[in-house]
Amino acid sequence: MRVEVKKDARVTMRRMLMIIAVSILLLGVNLYIVILPGRIPEFLAAVLNAVFAAGIGIAAVLRPPRQPDSARKVSDIERVINEYRDIIVVLEEKNEYLINKWNALEKDRRSTIRDRAVATAIQRNILPREFPRSDEIKFSAFYKPIEGVGGDYYDVIELDDNNMFVFIADVAGHGISSALITAMLKAAAVSYTHRYPAPKFLMERINSDLSQYVTSAHFVTAVIAHINLETHTLTHVIAGHPRPLLMRKKEVIVFEGNNPVIGQNKDTQFNEETIQLCGGDKLLFYTDGAVELSRERSKRDAYGAARLTESFMAHSVKDIIHTVDGVKNDMMAYGAAGTIDDDLTLLGVEITRKRNGVS
Repeated sequence: MRVEVKKDARVTMRRMLMIIAVSILLLGVNLYIVILPGRIPEFLAAVLNAVFAAGIGIAAVLRPPRQPDSARKVSDIERVINEYRDIIVVLEEKNEYLINKWNALEKDRRSTIRDRAVATAIQRNILPREFPRSDEIKFSAFYKPIEGVGGDYYDVIELDDNNMFVFIADVAGHGISSALITAMLKAAAVSYTHRYPAPKFLMERINSDLSQYVTSAHFVTAVIAHINLETHTLTHVIAGHPRPLLMRKKEVIVFEGNNPVIGQNKDTQFNEETIQLCGGDKLLFYTDGAVELSRERSKRDAYGAARLTESFMAHSVKDIIHTVDGVKNDMMAYGAAGTIDDDLTLLGVEITRKRNGVS
């Protein structure tokens, strides 16, 4: 770079002196032509001749010498070297910028991994590690989030020896934001089940709370079912959720009733339905991910409610643990070569016997 600057200064100075010399030369020519020699004194003509000669001499002296080929080659090499030096400086600056960006992205990535690990651990604590133990009722569940954390929630909350609540819900979307809403659902379920023994009022209270915080992009579908082992009844509210299945004596009964999703309108009123339970009844609660998984990446052939029902019927000859396991295996085998774009949850319930021993 310094070599190039010095060279440019020399060239500029030489050009300026050349301009001065040419100006003197032109001045002498003009004076000599315009003012005829015969009309001026001899001494002035001599001065003009001297000025003319001086201009020619200066121009001759200042004319840049013709560089030999070797000198021009050296000059070209210096110019190329200087250009590459400039390019190297720019590349070093760009490289430093990219390294800083990479370090920032890597820091964010590690932070995200840590946050996701914490969220996964929290969600494991939100979901039940074990179910209530009873000779009259059994439970089994399968849960597979599409990411480390998901938007599906299920739980069984025991009020006393006779009464318990079954919850299953699906928050739109998946990931940490959806998992956060499942934590809110868990907190609301634990807080309100003892205060609102009717599923209708319990759903309305949870909906009222969630509507204050949930956006339209994270609406929630849910089923709340109250099981009374003394009266052998199940009272439920379905809020925009896939309707559970009841297997009784080789016949599948689909739950009735439906209501709007929760988390959108705090004033929504919900309707509940009640069914009578019998010994040997098996119930299957599930989220829509269980029926939407596809064998093909195009999703044109989703698993569907019909296949899920057939699988439930085929495996319900066993206890609820093996029933859920069989349904899960059928479902996952179907979608193994396709796409799984949503969290999957199955929650099975079996009424092993009535309290009086009558099926």
